[in-house]
Amino acid sequence: MDFLSLTDYFDLLGVVGKGSFGTVIHARTLDPYASATKSKGTSGSTIPSSYVPHDVALKKLSLTCGSSIRRELHALHAVKGCSNVVELVACVGNVDGVSGIPSVYLVFPFLRNTGTVKV
Repeated sequence: MDFLSLTDYFDLLGVVGKGSFGTVIHARTLDPYASATKSKGTSGSTIPSSYVPHDVALKKLSLTCGSSIRRELHALHAVKGCSNVVELVACVGNVDGVSGIPSVYLVFPFLRNTGTVKV
């Protein structure tokens, strides 16, 4: 069975930040029907799609930090719904096609930097 890769779901637009616990990548979602037909080797989708791409932020985490990933997911779940916390949309696993190294990507809505916020 062939699995879809990260680039079947997202158009990776560029790195927007790096930190101690991961790298954040600006990406745009791709039409899931197009990805599904691509994996089956067919051209075009038989399902009419009114798909609208969304900009997302992918936070790439290394699987070598398993306990850190669990803590972060637990914390994000605990604060879900708070008005001042960006919501976790999905968690996606991926194996790099070149290195074979597995990674976990946390998917968030992409928020453009509009300057400082006054509180």
